[in-house]
Amino acid sequence: MSKNRRFSSRKWGQTMLTDNFRFNRRKIAKFATIALCCAVYWLSLVSRTVQATQDDGAQPLEFTEIRRTIQGIRADVWLDVPQRSFGRHGLPESLVQALHSHYLQAVGASVLATGAVGQVLALPPEVRQVVLLAKSSKQFNGVPARAGQFAALPQWMEPIAPPPTKPNELLPPAGPGRGTVSGQSGPDVAIGGLSGKTVYLSPGHGFTWTQNLNAWATQRGNTHNLVEDLLNAEAALHYLVPMLRNAGAQVVTLRERDMQSQMVVVDDGSAGYSETGGPFQKGASPGYAYKSLVEGAENHFAMGGYRAVATVKGAATASAQFVPDMPEAGAYAVYLTWVAGANRAPDAHFEVRHTGGVTHLRVDQMRHGGTWFWLGQFVFAKGQNPATGSIVLHNDTESGLVDRFVIADAVRLGGGMGSVVRGTGKPPNKGPTSGRPRWEESCRTYAQFSGAPATVYDASSDDPSDDVSCRSRMSAWEHESGEDAIYLSWHTNAPSPARGTSTYVYGPNSPDGTYQFTGSKGSDAFGKLIQTIMVKDIKALWDAAWKDRGVYTAWFGEINPNHNNEMPAALVEAAFHSTLEDADQLRQPRFRHLLARSLYKAIAQYFADRDKLPLVWLPESPEGLELVHTDGGAATLAWTAGAAGGAYGHAATGYLVQKSNDGLGFDGGTPAAASPVQVGLPVGATPVYYRVIALNSGGHSLPSAVVGAVAGCAGAKRALVVQGFTRLDAAQAPLDDLSAFNLAKVQRLRQWRVNTFAYAAQHVPALAAAGLGVDMVAREAVDAATLGNHALVYWAAGENSTVDGVLAPPHQKLLTEWLQGAASRVLWLHGSEVGWALDFKAGAAGADWMQTWFGARFSADDAETYGLLGVGALAGTFSFDDGTHHGYDVDGADVLQLEGAKALLNYADKGGAAASLFTLPNGARTLLCGVPLEAVWPDAGRVNLVTALVKASLGAQDCAEPPVNADAGVADSSQADAGQATTDAGDDTAKALDTVSDQANLDAGAVGDSAVDSGADGGGLSPSGGSGGQAPGCGCSAREPLAVPWFGVSALAIGLLTLIRRRRCG
Repeated sequence: MSKNRRFSSRKWGQTMLTDNFRFNRRKIAKFATIALCCAVYWLSLVSRTVQATQDDGAQPLEFTEIRRTIQGIRADVWLDVPQRSFGRHGLPESLVQALHSHYLQAVGASVLATGAVGQVLALPPEVRQVVLLAKSSKQFNGVPARAGQFAALPQWMEPIAPPPTKPNELLPPAGPGRGTVSGQSGPDVAIGGLSGKTVYLSPGHGFTWTQNLNAWATQRGNTHNLVEDLLNAEAALHYLVPMLRNAGAQVVTLRERDMQSQMVVVDDGSAGYSETGGPFQKGASPGYAYKSLVEGAENHFAMGGYRAVATVKGAATASAQFVPDMPEAGAYAVYLTWVAGANRAPDAHFEVRHTGGVTHLRVDQMRHGGTWFWLGQFVFAKGQNPATGSIVLHNDTESGLVDRFVIADAVRLGGGMGSVVRGTGKPPNKGPTSGRPRWEESCRTYAQFSGAPATVYDASSDDPSDDVSCRSRMSAWEHESGEDAIYLSWHTNAPSPARGTSTYVYGPNSPDGTYQFTGSKGSDAFGKLIQTIMVKDIKALWDAAWKDRGVYTAWFGEINPNHNNEMPAALVEAAFHSTLEDADQLRQPRFRHLLARSLYKAIAQYFADRDKLPLVWLPESPEGLELVHTDGGAATLAWTAGAAGGAYGHAATGYLVQKSNDGLGFDGGTPAAASPVQVGLPVGATPVYYRVIALNSGGHSLPSAVVGAVAGCAGAKRALVVQGFTRLDAAQAPLDDLSAFNLAKVQRLRQWRVNTFAYAAQHVPALAAAGLGVDMVAREAVDAATLGNHALVYWAAGENSTVDGVLAPPHQKLLTEWLQGAASRVLWLHGSEVGWALDFKAGAAGADWMQTWFGARFSADDAETYGLLGVGALAGTFSFDDGTHHGYDVDGADVLQLEGAKALLNYADKGGAAASLFTLPNGARTLLCGVPLEAVWPDAGRVNLVTALVKASLGAQDCAEPPVNADAGVADSSQADAGQATTDAGDDTAKALDTVSDQANLDAGAVGDSAVDSGADGGGLSPSGGSGGQAPGCGCSAREPLAVPWFGVSALAIGLLTLIRRRRCG
């Protein structure tokens, strides 16, 4: 076992040259051609192997194994590591972890080629500990290993500098833990079980400038159409961050938290900034200065100035107003920056004016200065709108401290695109900046963008290595004295075929499946809670056979107390993205929601257990909303409580009813003890919208679905909108083409492109413009009394299909009885899977019901177009969303076969009926449409279409508005790049896929995995992110089969053809 293991082609070449041919010139020449072609083919394989291995690490893993010894469960391996692999001060931490991960994955495996000039042979399956040794010709300061002598790799690791602190870190005036933002309890400032706590959240990896590749790349590759760098961030930002905020926590994310790709900055002195009253003073120290790019080692928070004004008791005497020019309507995070100091106000008064109203917040400017501080997320209209789109700082104080100052520096709205210059080539993947939304980038660039010093984001040898330590070092830099904080890192694991969940806390050992805890105080208890609660919840609600891999220790840089010893820290590997069975769960939005809730619960229980306080978890979202007009300009709003107990949250003890004028931006809410309540309804055709939040002492639930209503003009007929779009599954998630970054197509979760549960903003105004009064109800709350005497039932099925259902038999019975009750009644049913679910997949009974009541049958599952053509009186063209108009992609609109109904709409291009109208024997009418009407765009086009359909099916309405110019550039009502989920993801148990083609052929008898959990991501590799290859060490080491380069195949083919020709001619 002591031979150097090197690649060699000598013996192969000699064998070829000693073949029993009679050589002459012609034969030699032909044989040389064959040999050359085969050599090119062989070299292509070698080059492919070298590239794959170079993609794996923060530095090329160039090494040669010299010898090894194996005693019991321990393997000692001596390596020849080239001097160039050592950094400025020793071996980078990430490289040490990469090498160990490679060897741990060799346990019980076949030959793994992992070095540019060497290979790792399989280790016996009983090995559980691998000790790697190397030597360097150079002596490094602060490194215990001696030059010229073999030592274990950790002894060659470059020293870790202590994490930096902010110059103005101050002890809080009182109390163990205090939030920076305060205000009246409500959706923007929750008071709950995590009030006074700070959670530093790292959803791992992200696009990073990768020096090895001279390109921007994710740190993990594409396996089963998932990329770990993206999927964990999507889950954390959609679900976990809102849950933590709703429990009262202050959340600091170590990557951008706003998924909004637009960004606007208003700095003091720039356009949009103004002052009234005063006097204001110029700041005495550096402040923020806006530049579109962050270049070199720039810190924009030390390149500008700021303004200050003294605080006063009572009414404000001065204010600074920031009025951004919003590029488009939508939800935007609002960030502030200020220069902190001991003479700052502990309660600076900020007023946020947004489309939902006005929110007043108090900000402690003594702390957390010199960076972007998240204030909240609000909805703003396009353009400059001081009344509904501005942030105002006032100088009044509630603290009584009038010798203090409030600071006006800069306001940022939206996450924006990456702006830190690292690249040296041309876009898309080698440009100066990543060209990706900032939230997709790693901590390395986000920390610099956020004002952290270079010792936070440039502490190692290259950007991918920097990113590993940056996550914990940024936490230590952001963390201020007196904060009661915790650090959580969310990752997924590899390699295949392993499955299940594991959790890591810090220890001095490699990830060898042992437990040797030496981490920061409290980390061990926190890690065990994460593992226990997550596995328990998955087993209870998702998969009873889910594998509990246990809690381990490892030396991962992300949880290393040398980078951050100021708080407990743990890293969870939620599942194996490399294994198809786990990947198919990870791609499900409801599964990600379940994971997020279990992580929130672990954090809440950790603090409750430590502080010996009662544990109360957030309640689940209210369900089954119903908003029905009553006399006297009012409406009744009713709902049912969400699930409680077991793996769900605790029961609600009260509610908060929020109101909106546009269905997107909501006010601070009105408390309600229970359902139902009476709510206001404007007179006439003006819509109003409501949603409900459940409350208990643990905090606030995620919001319910949105319902809307319109009073209508005097005598107007009434429509009932049934919100029947409940589907939320992986089959809806779009595939993004990231081939420019060697990632091929990647499945993404951005819930506004799947299901917002807020389509009242599309349904209600369109029906109101058609001259109808409107009520709205959730599908599960529909009954005969709700249907009542409505003239029109508007059943919006969205993309619901066979699993979530379009019309279950009880609903079919309910609707047929309602239709038979009066000749004047009209039923609309629209959705992209109505024919597929009711006819094609429901058998003869379903087909008969659809033909009997709609006069139509299913014809095809995909119209292969996004255009509609009106028939007869509806003449005109209409478009529906392909996923690029701030809604979901209607990629399979049903084509109808008319069996007695008449066509109202046909599809463009290939044709076929899109919408039909059918008259029943009693005179009642039904309208069937294979396109969800909420997906018709722009808003004006939808209004015109719905008005025409109302006229065709119900008759012209006296209060109908005239047609709108659909090409007038009217802003779309959809919520662009909203970031967080509009509402709770709902029932975690609804995980089945809709159609056979969506199934992933899950193997019930999956291969068991007994290999060491090479586990966690805490540390340190930076593979290319391409070609499906993943680096080990975050668990991310699964590889796809090597692809043979085209030139190698071509060369081999030429050689074989030459051989055939030689034999024929020779």
